[in-house]
Amino acid sequence: MLLTLIQKEITETVLDLRFAVTTLLFVVFIPLGMAVNCKDYERRLDDYHKEHQAFRDQHAEDVDMQIKAEGFRPPSVLSILASGLDPFLPSKIITSRWERWSTQGSVLTSNPLSVLLGKADFLFNMTFVVSLAALVFSFNAVSGERESGTLRLLIAHAIPRGQILLAKILGRMVALTIPWSLSVLLALIILAASPVVSLQSPEVWPALLIILGVSLLFILGMMCLGVCISTWTRQAMASIVLVFLVWMLFTVVIPKISPLVAKIIDPVEARSVVDITVRITEDDVHDEFMQEIGQQHKRFFDGCGLRTNEVGEVVGIETEQDRENLKKAKTKYREEIFPPLERKYQLLTQEAVYGIEQDYRNRKNRQMLIAKILSRLSPVSCFTYVVSGITRTGLAEPDNFLKNAQRYQDVIKEAIYDNVAITIGVRGDGPGGKYIAGGWSAKYTEGWDWKNAILPDMQYRYPTLTETLNKVWPDILLLGLFDVLFFVLAFVGFNRYDVR
Repeated sequence: MLLTLIQKEITETVLDLRFAVTTLLFVVFIPLGMAVNCKDYERRLDDYHKEHQAFRDQHAEDVDMQIKAEGFRPPSVLSILASGLDPFLPSKIITSRWERWSTQGSVLTSNPLSVLLGKADFLFNMTFVVSLAALVFSFNAVSGERESGTLRLLIAHAIPRGQILLAKILGRMVALTIPWSLSVLLALIILAASPVVSLQSPEVWPALLIILGVSLLFILGMMCLGVCISTWTRQAMASIVLVFLVWMLFTVVIPKISPLVAKIIDPVEARSVVDITVRITEDDVHDEFMQEIGQQHKRFFDGCGLRTNEVGEVVGIETEQDRENLKKAKTKYREEIFPPLERKYQLLTQEAVYGIEQDYRNRKNRQMLIAKILSRLSPVSCFTYVVSGITRTGLAEPDNFLKNAQRYQDVIKEAIYDNVAITIGVRGDGPGGKYIAGGWSAKYTEGWDWKNAILPDMQYRYPTLTETLNKVWPDILLLGLFDVLFFVLAFVGFNRYDVR
């Protein structure tokens, strides 16, 4: 009997005008979105290769002593399915010998219109087009048949209400899956035709299968929700009004309101305030450093038998012996006294700034956690977290970018910066060193040839699929719980439903 009821629901749904309209929407929007995003990924990948090659060509012959090595972030191939936070992430990092790297470039600055209006990628089509179609397919599953009188005939034949409800959900689910599967197949054909994407890649096909499986779980939840609403209303018109209200609540209201509520619950100052605090802290540390270096400078040269004024400058150099003593003292100061002071200053600055930045990140992460918990009241948010996480464009990617940036900074420091000791404010040449205009002096590690040194490339690491699943499994579980919740509410509503 259950199979007969399922066949009845499939037949009625397929013959309905909604099926034809939905099929047309699916086969247009989903493959078209895939085609556009494939071209966009090809363009971003080409820009990445060109920018990286231009930097390599610029420094192919030698490594300048004052170079700032640049590391480039390759676009994630799975961002074709969900752009997520990718438009807001920097395209490269710029290292520094002072252990402070900076960032530059993003899709947001080069193409703000696409960010403002949004991209019609697979995630967008699922959360807006497919979810609405699932509710449209199921909003009158019970209330519509009550108005037509067929529901009363089914109940009169002593068919268990549980079977009727299950048949309605499964039958309409199968009917909706037909155009969805067709559109996904067309989209995959377009993806396979891309010259830079391989569906057989171990990076692509496992993630793609999981995304499609989670998508079916999401569609089932929306179908159960539509049937659930239909069991709690008596007219089809009331059902469709309530369906649109609930769809707006889950798709727009909860995801958009959650961050605002989190800011009220746990407010955090703006980034600009933190930047000002960092600059003030750096200035304070620099002033202390300059005072200390002045005292050390005066104490050292006084101890070498040379006369200094109140600010530590050497004065009274008249004889050749005085000039020879000054030269020896400067060499000793440059090689033994100044480097530990410079290192101390770098560590103090780094620790002070790191403390401020870490405190800010902790408070922002706490605020984001509150917003994420609130947004999980919607299955649409849960689905978004899963897909964006698997495509490596989700909430975890900014932290992953920071880790990659710091890792590259450490690599460049070990390979380049640690082999070049630059001293500020000391003139003259030394063994293995070179004078730089403006009072800078560079000394290289013995045996290290800076002219033939090679800059290491940035090896950007995206999280593996296993690492991603360890983070998104709660949202997958929540999607399953939403399916169960909506089915239970539909079952309760249908058992007490008056078919008259």
